Amino acid sequence: MKKTKIHAFILPFHYKKSHSHLALLEKPLSADISFQFESWDGTNLPQIKDRSLPLLFFQYPPPISLFSNPNAKLIWIPMWDHIQQYHDSFWERIPKNVKIIAFTEAINKICTKFKLNYHSLKYHSNLGMHNKVNWKNSRNMFYWNRIGLIGKDDLTRLCRLFHINTLYFQNQLDPGVLEKLNYSLPAKINNTRIITLPHYLPRKTYLQILSKTNVYIAPRLAEGAGLSFLEALSFGCAVLGYNAPSMNEYIKHKKNGYLFKDYNDSFIYKLKTAVTIRLPKFLGGQDFIYKLNENWQELENIDLENMGNTAYVNNLEGRLKWEEQLPNLINYLTVW
Repeated sequence: MKKTKIHAFILPFHYKKSHSHLALLEKPLSADISFQFESWDGTNLPQIKDRSLPLLFFQYPPPISLFSNPNAKLIWIPMWDHIQQYHDSFWERIPKNVKIIAFTEAINKICTKFKLNYHSLKYHSNLGMHNKVNWKNSRNMFYWNRIGLIGKDDLTRLCRLFHINTLYFQNQLDPGVLEKLNYSLPAKINNTRIITLPHYLPRKTYLQILSKTNVYIAPRLAEGAGLSFLEALSFGCAVLGYNAPSMNEYIKHKKNGYLFKDYNDSFIYKLKTAVTIRLPKFLGGQDFIYKLNENWQELENIDLENMGNTAYVNNLEGRLKWEEQLPNLINYLTVW
């Protein structure tokens, strides 16, 4: 059977560093669809040689200039962390010939509200299905400092609270994140050995480390699909994350993971944070954007191993549902 060709545009970071477009699109759909991936900056569209092909846009929406062509075959995969602040006026302009793939319930709700053409599904990783983490020998935690979510003091306290033997600390900020939020850790804090990973890791190396990890901190306040923590769940890690999409769409609090309390979303708090992360510490500056405001005694008493085991089982069930959804997704992307 001849494959359907789709011209897909993704941001430079995803094109060079991330594998999210491969996990969500190319690998599960490669038998039926041939994706031609091309890097773009989200604004200036590269030259399109064959305008008869469907055009897929990953994270950033299609340029508004394409909306006026009723014959254009447009596909958009919005990411919640990027579009959550979009104004209603933007959604009202999206024509019905734009097909939207919604990987979170939060995006489903927006599409329903504005009566858009969308297809919803929920991704589950298969990476850890045959390599479940071991809880018997040691407790190892992984934290990727992508946006400065959690500061040094809270990270140290979590290590002590959970009796962490080894902390894998990937200190690599996302593009555009203030460099002030990049901080270092010593080789050892109390009884916890610190292994700092200062650069993006080769995929194989990262997965080897993840297989040794059993506690994982979701690294951002909001996610698009959230592949990093979803992969951790698939290995049976106990994942701790902020109470927002997409973490709170997969994690049931204290059942298969732990959700930190809601972030203060007020303008005053955001303004204060924006100022203090730019100040030196002796003037009241901070190296984080979210201060844990938890019941620390409750945190100390949670059953991390049981949460991880439950997460592993839940992911197995979710993976079967994901695979069952794929024929409908293929049909949605190929039939116009």
